[in-house]
Amino acid sequence: MIPGESKDLVEYAVRRALGMHADYAEARFQANSLTQLFMINGNIEALTSTFRAGIGVRVIVNGSMGFASTNDPTQVDKAVECAVKGAKACTKISKKIKLSEETFCEASYASKVLERPEDISIDEKIEFLKSLDELAKERGITGRNISLRNSREQVYYVNSEGSRVEGDVTRVSVDVMLTLVIGPESAQEFIGKGGSGGWELVKKWNILEEISR
Repeated sequence: MIPGESKDLVEYAVRRALGMHADYAEARFQANSLTQLFMINGNIEALTSTFRAGIGVRVIVNGSMGFASTNDPTQVDKAVECAVKGAKACTKISKKIKLSEETFCEASYASKVLERPEDISIDEKIEFLKSLDELAKERGITGRNISLRNSREQVYYVNSEGSRVEGDVTRVSVDVMLTLVIGPESAQEFIGKGGSGGWELVKKWNILEEISR
């Protein structure tokens, strides 16, 4: 769930831009988290976890557009000011921008998640990769590259025409590259699975069965 403070800042950014005489304003909060594990021949070669969040502001002033963003909640005022100043600076050199007539509304979207991937421990994720690697090894596969990713994107968007859109999308993916070497010849098999949802997708894919074929 997007924090209420972040939503308040988005709403404030739009009001602030209109207060600075923008003809149109929109603001968007976005937070992205990503966890990745890479295993090569039974060894964890990399484990990365990143989180990024920020607010972007776009305005139209006298037919010219300006944009600014910040990842610091205390700098939203400055971002709005930069966007408005940027738009004003382009009024003499840019072609006038006119928005199409659209119906504005409030909406939300979210991927269906039964088990949040971030709630699954790293140890459990590693054990899952090991189970795939061990089965492939038992089949005589000498080259085994396996990766697991889970990400989450949260968005809250508001514009001065009355639109409000909130989104929350979770994605998971598993990639398996198997290389079999027999004498001077080799063969590869790739298994790739991905989708919007939670850890339940990983269970549903039953990748162990695919490797055992």
